[in-house]
Amino acid sequence: MSKKIMISIIFGTRPELIKLAPMILLAQKDPRFSVDVIFTGQHDELVRDAIEFFKIKIDHRLKMMSAGQSLNQLLIHGLQ
Repeated sequence: MSKKIMISIIFGTRPELIKLAPMILLAQKDPRFSVDVIFTGQHDELVRDAIEFFKIKIDHRLKMMSAGQSLNQLLIHGLQ
């Protein structure tokens, strides 16, 4: 069998997950792909129900958000 293609899918908000869920689920079922799902933690409370609804397995939770941080601080945190 040939080498699997690695796919990393990153999302941070509920609307992003809703749009990406069909692609994530199809890619995870396809034996040609190795899928890594990464959640930035941007809207943790709002995303939980969608993760459960779609039964998405999260491989990495980055927990990038902190109270009162600016968009610039979020970007810096994401690049580290």
